[in-house]
Amino acid sequence: MFTVYLSVPLITPTVSIVPVIDGQQISLSISINVSELCKGEYPNGITVIILNTHNIEIQDRSIIPQVNDQLMITGVTALPNNLNAFIVNVSLSNNGGEFLPIPSFGFGFLGPVTNIDSLIDNYSSIDITWTASTVYVRVSILYYILRIYDGITGSLVDTISVNTTSYQFVDNNLFIHHYTYVTTGVNELGEGISKNKTFSYQRTKIE
Repeated sequence: MFTVYLSVPLITPTVSIVPVIDGQQISLSISINVSELCKGEYPNGITVIILNTHNIEIQDRSIIPQVNDQLMITGVTALPNNLNAFIVNVSLSNNGGEFLPIPSFGFGFLGPVTNIDSLIDNYSSIDITWTASTVYVRVSILYYILRIYDGITGSLVDTISVNTTSYQFVDNNLFIHHYTYVTTGVNELGEGISKNKTFSYQRTKIE
């Protein structure tokens, strides 16, 4: 059945972008929810503009839309290599004209955390804190991966996903111990740059 795209909708459909990483190549999977639109209001033109963090245009591409069974219009575009942080602007149109503007999307690889610190609390609890990765303002941090290693043997003790910039664990045999903490921020583009620091703990046993 032939559909004529002649009408710009009053409601701008929801657009989502998911980065897809294959080795060193990053592609953007773009989905547009058209479930609330009439067929004549569907976009038949998708333009994706990639900007750097100084708002300088790096890439301008048009995507041929495809409609699936979930009433989602989808498309994929590949990114240039060596982009640490970037902005994505998506514009929609059909034969009736341009849709209303869509807010920009920001993506970027995370740098290392800073100020990793650790203290003993209540003789056996170990508190670990760090300062969040410095990121471009539009880039979010989903969570941190904290890897705890034995500082002497180098063996992995535990791996934890942490939603904040602190963590506590218990070591009931903490008289003299060494731990190395490796902290890595994670966002839509995967793991960022890891940062590590080793601590030794000593306390006097009360007879």
